[in-house]
Amino acid sequence: MSRKTQAQRVREILENEMASGKLPPGSRVDEDSVATRLEVSRTPVREAVLQMVQDGLLEKRPRQGAFVPNLGLREMVQMFEFTAELSGICGKYAARRMTPDNLRELRAIHKKMESLLGKGDIHAYADMNTDFHVYIMRLARNNYMFDTTHNYGLRLLGYFRTHLFYPGKAEQDYHDHCTLMGAFERQDGDLAYELLRQHATIHGDVLAEYLLRSEPSPVPAARPEPEPVRISKPAPSRVSKPAA
Repeated sequence: MSRKTQAQRVREILENEMASGKLPPGSRVDEDSVATRLEVSRTPVREAVLQMVQDGLLEKRPRQGAFVPNLGLREMVQMFEFTAELSGICGKYAARRMTPDNLRELRAIHKKMESLLGKGDIHAYADMNTDFHVYIMRLARNNYMFDTTHNYGLRLLGYFRTHLFYPGKAEQDYHDHCTLMGAFERQDGDLAYELLRQHATIHGDVLAEYLLRSEPSPVPAARPEPEPVRISKPAPSRVSKPAA
């Protein structure tokens, strides 16, 4: 296996761990630990981490190493706006450019998601949901668009996974996909664009919980040591001598 292929494999594994929540926001990516765990030398790990830093998927901190970015509220809202538009554009071109074989493959993924939802397996449904959207990005047949949409979308996948575990959200997600499949069946690019853009709507309650989960655990404030109680000794009583 060539070094380049190893670096690509390492990057793919790290991206999957970010998407699944195994590497949540704020996590440190230790190159030695990753190399040991994946049974590769440190060189391809270093290359993969460097690529991810350049693409904004990881951030490098002086003398600390690489970390999964911890997004703030303002940054997340802006990223949602941008990613929603990109997803819509991918859907627009995918609807126009997918072949009958592509449509059959997308139907197969959609059918598997229906089965998983019926079984109540939301974890597997969330994984398949990622596959569904990534395949749509690829069907746009534009490498620049795919790379940009995928990189930004990856940084928000933790939110989308959290969203699916809220009561009724996975069912709503599947309903949205059913409507979207109708647009693909008719090759209606404009409708696919609008549906995918709306699909990335931010839900405030989920976003708040996701941001709170991403924060470091609060450290209990140290209680001050109680001051020792000092008991003052009573002054010796002075007995007046009787007068002579």
